Amino acid sequence: MPYLKETVTPSKNTIGHVAWLGKALQTKQKKTSRFLWPIVIIGLCFGGAGALLQVQIHKLKKKEKRLHQTINKLKYKAITANCLGGLPIPQQLINIPFGEDSGLVIDVKSLAIPDVDSPHNPSIIPKANGYNLFFRYDTVNSKVKYIPYYSQVGVISLNQNFERKDNSFKKIPLPTNYAEDPRALWVEDELYLIFNALNEKNVRCRHMGLANLNKDTFDVNYTTILDSNLQWIEKNWNPFAYAAEGQKPELFFEYQISPRTIFSLPTPQINSLHLLPLPSDVAYIHLPWTAKWGVIRGGTPAQKVDDEYLAFFHSAFSEKNGLYWYIMGAYTFQAKPPFAITGMSKYPILFKGIFDTPITNTAQVNKRVIFPSGYVVEKQNGRELIHVACGENDSAIKILTLDKEILLNSLNRFEH
Repeated sequence: MPYLKETVTPSKNTIGHVAWLGKALQTKQKKTSRFLWPIVIIGLCFGGAGALLQVQIHKLKKKEKRLHQTINKLKYKAITANCLGGLPIPQQLINIPFGEDSGLVIDVKSLAIPDVDSPHNPSIIPKANGYNLFFRYDTVNSKVKYIPYYSQVGVISLNQNFERKDNSFKKIPLPTNYAEDPRALWVEDELYLIFNALNEKNVRCRHMGLANLNKDTFDVNYTTILDSNLQWIEKNWNPFAYAAEGQKPELFFEYQISPRTIFSLPTPQINSLHLLPLPSDVAYIHLPWTAKWGVIRGGTPAQKVDDEYLAFFHSAFSEKNGLYWYIMGAYTFQAKPPFAITGMSKYPILFKGIFDTPITNTAQVNKRVIFPSGYVVEKQNGRELIHVACGENDSAIKILTLDKEILLNSLNRFEH
């Protein structure tokens, strides 16, 4: 059969219903439009304001970035203009003046010794028309069992301008390959060299040693091991000579500055250390050297200057980054027993160019060091000068010239 298409004719009721729906839809669209347009306009306003806000925020961020860049540039300029040894000044040393600014530091001279690698920690004594300079130097040797280098002591002669005389150099023939930090001093007409050395039978220990030297050839007459058996490592005993009334000078050692501990050595040929009894008000005193600069340790031999002894010490502190700073100061003590402390530096002695020696040879890269280990006094044009021989960064030698009067007047003073 042929396919038939069915035709449907809508009724009047259906047509009326559709017309009603159409009118209702138009009415709803009009009502919706009345509410929608304000919303759209408000949205556009907020959108515009948001866009403007984003632009302002972007501008502020650019300004903030430029401000941070400016601050960092200023910080960099301040650090490079005010640094120690090429490094930012540690918090502990901020606002401490350089000695040149007060007139304390008159001159700083670097002393080169081409014969040896990285001479440092020197001690100096006067001689006719000049000085003798003793110093430590290290010789690298990877075959060494305990540490990969030998540490030795050498001596050269200087003229009065601290310039080397001829090509003189002599290694002091000490009975050890591990001698460090020499201190030389005269006790009447006897020349002594004080040093510390590794105990090769027990490498955890270091002991102090004394060598009596021929004053012309520097050959060793005898050596004495000095050990009080108070701690594993013995270092930095400050030697000085003292003569009681009517008696010959004897050798004394400041074992510790605070609490004050002093030994005498009446017979240098043997380990005959005698502990000097001190009253508690002398031994236990409050020192003005603040804890942030580290524990006070030995430095130069002490010498009679005017009516008291003068010496220089060192201390050390560390930063959170693992960097160690060794600094120096001066102190005085009574010219006779009980040798009570009479004065001390108010803050570390700094000078322009301090710590700028490149680190070489066996020196540790995480240390910045100024290490005083000897001094001499000189009169020049009616003024007394103090020449301090210092090791710097365990790599070089510097001679620091100070005004004696300014130095002594700058100390904190103690009443006894």
